[in-house]
Amino acid sequence: MAELSRLMRKGACCHDLLSNLFELSDSDLELFFILLNKSPLTVDEISDACGRHRSTVFRILQKLEASGLIYRETANIREGGYYHEYSIQEAPELQKIVQERADDLIESIKRRIQEFSEDIKRSSADTSSGQR
Repeated sequence: MAELSRLMRKGACCHDLLSNLFELSDSDLELFFILLNKSPLTVDEISDACGRHRSTVFRILQKLEASGLIYRETANIREGGYYHEYSIQEAPELQKIVQERADDLIESIKRRIQEFSEDIKRSSADTSSGQR
C-alpha cells in the first residue's frame, strides 16, 4: 500500500503510475521507456540498448505485451525467415489501457471496502449475540 500511496503524492510521475497499475519492475520500465524513445526495435536492439541478456529482454517484452502497453509485429526476411519488432502503443491507446487498469483497480478497492463493511457488521452481530 505504501507503493500505491506514492500515486497520491504531488510529484508522482508516469513511472509511479505504470509501476503500480501494472506491477512493473524498474527493469520492465527501463525497456518500456527505451521503446517509448525509439521504436520499433528487435529483441537484439533492445538488448544492446539496455545491456541485458536477450532472454531477459524477451521475458520482459512478453510481460509488457501481455499488459497491452506494447505490441509485436512480425517482419519477413526476403531470403526466408522472419523476426519480431516491438513498439509502444499509440498515445490514445496507451491512455485507454491505463484508464481501464485504473478503473479495474478502483472497482476492486470498492469491492474490498464493501466486504470489509460486511465483515465488520457480522463481527459486531457475533459479538453482540455472544454477550447476552
